[in-house]
Amino acid sequence: TAALFLAFQHFIIRPVQVLRDMSRDIGRGQLDVKNTLRSNDEIGELAGALEDMAGNLRCSDEKIRYIAYHDSLTGLPNRTMFSEYLNHMIADSRRHSKQFALLYLDIDDFKRVNDTLGHQAGDRLLQEVTERLSACMRQGDYVARIGAANQPDEILARLGGDEFVILLPDIGGAHAPSTLARRLLCALEEPLSVDGHDFYISASIGITVYPTDGGDAETLAKNADIAMYHAKEQ
Repeated sequence: TAALFLAFQHFIIRPVQVLRDMSRDIGRGQLDVKNTLRSNDEIGELAGALEDMAGNLRCSDEKIRYIAYHDSLTGLPNRTMFSEYLNHMIADSRRHSKQFALLYLDIDDFKRVNDTLGHQAGDRLLQEVTERLSACMRQGDYVARIGAANQPDEILARLGGDEFVILLPDIGGAHAPSTLARRLLCALEEPLSVDGHDFYISASIGITVYPTDGGDAETLAKNADIAMYHAKEQ
């Protein structure tokens, strides 16, 4: 009887418990489950199928998250992702008494490109502008993941249309944001070639600094937008 009970527990009860735990983890969204059953029977096949299902769900979840947090045209972080990162940066800067800068960049008279050459040419121009701006960043991987251990020095995002925003964390002095702004404007001075056309463009940048120009995300963004329009008028 004891031998039969031990065999039943080893071959039936324990595998069923493993299947139960795997199913429960998948149901809770924990998709890094591992199959510890290597038997060649039906239970082993079912455990392997659960592991494959979790892997497929994990890949789908990553794709959905990428689509939700990135701009489809440029691959940059979109408004949603940038807002989350900005709120995270405000909390971190408030806790450690640090300063950071927010730069709003808008391409001047971009509407003329769409009106004269069409939206397809305008999209290609935005992609070229993205490459120019990203080349100015201090790190190649400027697309941040919220809560990542190795966060980039500068964050570049596209809010929509021809509006870009740059987050410059933990600035060492008041001149750091203006230095980056000049670097970005200089990068756009050279003509951009799109579909056989040379584009000579300019941009306007508004700058705000936390906490001098605002203590929350809405105030910082509003003041940076106002500063950008002041720069455009000049």
